[in-house]
Amino acid sequence: MPYQFNRRQFLVGGASLTVIAGLSACGVQSGSSPTPGSARPMSGADNVPVNLNPVYAQSLQITSLQTSGKQPVGYPSAYEAAFAVYAGLVRFSRTMTFEPDLATKWGTSKDGLEWTFTLRSAVKFHDGTDFDADAVVSYFTSMLDKNVNLAAYNLWSHIASVTKTDDMTVVVKTTKPYGALLNTMAHGSALIPSPQSVRQFGADIGLHPVGAGPYQLTKFDPGASLVVKRHDGYYGDKPVYDSITYLYVGDASGRVSALQTNRAQLIDAVPVEQVDTLGADSSVKVIDDAALQVFGIGLNFTNTVLQEKTVRQAMNYAIDKAALISTIFRGHATVLNSPLAPATTGYVKCGSYDVAVETPQLPAAYSGRHVPQRRSGRAGHPSASQGDRYRGHHRQGRQGRFLGLDQSAPGQGRLRPGVVRLQPVARQRCPRTRRALPDEPRRCNDRAPVELQLVLQLRR
Repeated sequence: MPYQFNRRQFLVGGASLTVIAGLSACGVQSGSSPTPGSARPMSGADNVPVNLNPVYAQSLQITSLQTSGKQPVGYPSAYEAAFAVYAGLVRFSRTMTFEPDLATKWGTSKDGLEWTFTLRSAVKFHDGTDFDADAVVSYFTSMLDKNVNLAAYNLWSHIASVTKTDDMTVVVKTTKPYGALLNTMAHGSALIPSPQSVRQFGADIGLHPVGAGPYQLTKFDPGASLVVKRHDGYYGDKPVYDSITYLYVGDASGRVSALQTNRAQLIDAVPVEQVDTLGADSSVKVIDDAALQVFGIGLNFTNTVLQEKTVRQAMNYAIDKAALISTIFRGHATVLNSPLAPATTGYVKCGSYDVAVETPQLPAAYSGRHVPQRRSGRAGHPSASQGDRYRGHHRQGRQGRFLGLDQSAPGQGRLRPGVVRLQPVARQRCPRTRRALPDEPRRCNDRAPVELQLVLQLRR
């Protein structure tokens, strides 16, 4: 899993760990890759399924498959099942590019405000009703109501209207050119339910999902299990499996045990500390792919301390990303070179974040102020006059260097070199040397986390 710092965030992006037992390379759904974050015991060639009725042990419960409203409850577990039951106009390929699904093609107007989708013909929902433009318009129009679309309205708020020009053509108009429209169309909130089922089940549609996907619901015990069977009338490639059971197993050791005893053929959320052990088993295949998830620390720019560029740079260097990857993720991560994961739409490689340490210039805002010189005999504490940006390692742990404005003497603000570092602290502990920046008095941080806290300290 990856990690990076940009101007506003420290970021870590993740690899997915999945373990699969006896599933073909097609995964859970025809045309899709195996569920991210899982593992699988195999027999013979990788593309030969051992069990045509696999059990998928998931780490989160599925309590609803409603695509509107609050959306499928339990991410990502419910979404994985939803994409097996429903279909949308557009879907993501294995490489996260867009490909046709219920729409066979699309195009935009010259001003970028209209998207025209040509729908796939002769498609039926699982209840036998026809898929057509009316089904798209009725569902998409409901998603434009923020009182209905409770969980994903921000993805739909740029859409002004959805209309049909004929039974197989739909026009989506946006309030302004919206380059991310296809992302919305490929999102789980754009999976289209049967209009008849919506009328029939109303608010309970999430317990009785009816779509046009490769599998249809046969049994649903909310919070425990969900079973789907192959939909023989599916318009795409024939689904690989006769049935799939999504089984909730919240405990990681329980999922691993279910895999090893063949009570489950696929599990997700594999603990990184067990990856090597599972990988050593020739009957198990661990899927370790780059994922879309990134982890980071958001920076609040209304905080006057964090408005100091040198403080942000020092925080970046105080966090040892390589150590996090090695110890927490056991090597299943990389340092990001962008705020976005590489497979995310809009990704652009920004490069690594390096602060020059070769005698950079003092910021113009500090021009004319007194800058304290380095005290003799204090190795490792660079002179503030050498510049406003430093990095280095302290004997007590990794730390970054910065200059802070010390206003302890009223009217005599002075720049002083300082350090920021991660250090373990106990709750209710009051570090003696901690001083808030720029002019707050010493105080005890009674909300300090048990594990680590960032310490900003001016040097005297």
